[in-house]
Amino acid sequence: MNSKLNAALETLKKNGMRIYSNDTIPKIERIKTGSIMLDRLLNGGVPKRRITQFFGKPESFKSSMSYYVINNALTQYPDSVAVILDLECRYTPEWAAKFISEDNLERLIVLREEFVEDAGNSINKLLTQLKDIPISVIIIDSIAAANTARYDNGDMRKMEVAGAAMGISKLVRSLVQIADKNDIAVLVLNQLRDDLNAFGPSIGRTNGGYQLKHSISDNILFKTLGQTDTKALAGSNFEIKSK
Repeated sequence: MNSKLNAALETLKKNGMRIYSNDTIPKIERIKTGSIMLDRLLNGGVPKRRITQFFGKPESFKSSMSYYVINNALTQYPDSVAVILDLECRYTPEWAAKFISEDNLERLIVLREEFVEDAGNSINKLLTQLKDIPISVIIIDSIAAANTARYDNGDMRKMEVAGAAMGISKLVRSLVQIADKNDIAVLVLNQLRDDLNAFGPSIGRTNGGYQLKHSISDNILFKTLGQTDTKALAGSNFEIKSK
């Protein structure tokens, strides 16, 4: 590289600009999911510095698989912590202990925010407070359950469907930068609801949905299989969806 150009770029970096040449882009590391088939679809696992979405109908093993990802992340990066943004307020230590080892559970932080608009700021505050303790993975469970400050007045007649979508859009935009800047894998869980598919963020028809659609690196559909579907059980439980 031209010495003057190199010196100019180094000066910009010292002044806080996040600038890279083609050969200095950070390497993307991946976290194993616990499923050989799913790891194959994800080219080795859930990528760090990226947003990945697991979506599907209820009871399709999305949350349980995310706990495997947490356990593998904390094992792979023993000095790190993991974070669950529990928007559904359904996390229980007893259920998590079925998938996450006792030692790793001690390094799991559960974050609950009443409103989705506060979630990005809270994660940034957590990063600042932890200082030199890295976060390896953030799980958003689930983004479709996000509540919005527009509902704070308690009057259901005034609730706006678009409120949650705009709050999700803001959260996703902040997560893109949080993931890349801090070398974090972000895993978004999302339910596919047939009766709400006009507004479901995984469909991508709202502000939040479009933002999520264009921000995710990998989009994995979790299929629900019946007990009698033995042929399907012998195959894949997952399907990668184009954005």
